[in-house]
Amino acid sequence: MQYTRLVPLLNRVLIRRLERVNKTASGIILNKEKEDIGIVVDVGEGERLKNGTYRKTNVKIGDRVMIPDYGGYSLKLQGGDFIIMKDTDLIAIIH
Repeated sequence: MQYTRLVPLLNRVLIRRLERVNKTASGIILNKEKEDIGIVVDVGEGERLKNGTYRKTNVKIGDRVMIPDYGGYSLKLQGGDFIIMKDTDLIAIIH
């Protein structure tokens, strides 16, 4: 399925997965692997609490984050690999 724009809802986060390229010293590409690291592209408005207010997401656009091996929803958008997951499922923010 081809998407033009994707906006995460509630406490979900849209993350662009980074790729690791393994090269030889002479520049020959051996393989490409998906990293367990990504960059936050968009965030939802936050988790709705029982009293009707919202708890902001733990991450912001541009943050580098560690992604768990399982979970989330993977998709391709504008030639890149993306994943949508809840902000509470992320492992860490990388500074």
